[in-house]
Amino acid sequence: MNTVAVIEPETIPTGDATAAVRYASELLELWNLYLDGPLRAANPLYGARLATLITELRCATIRTERKVNRLADELTKMRECREGSA
Repeated sequence: MNTVAVIEPETIPTGDATAAVRYASELLELWNLYLDGPLRAANPLYGARLATLITELRCATIRTERKVNRLADELTKMRECREGSA
C-alpha cells in the first residue's frame, strides 16, 4: 500500500514560500500515487494538462523559495555590514 507523506500542522516550517514548496510537493505526490492514472484514462488531454500544472506549480514554488532565501541572506549581510561599520 502506498502512503503519502502528509504534512502535519505542527511540522510546517515558517515562511510562506517554504510552506508552498512542501504543499506543492505533497500535491505532486498525491497526483502521482492516486490521480494520474484514473484521470488520464478518463481524459488523456486533461490528465496531461493537470499533471503539467501541478509540476509547474511545484517548480515555481521552489524558485520562489530560493529567491526569498537569497534576498533574506542579502538583507542579513547588509545588516551585519552596517552594524560592523557603526
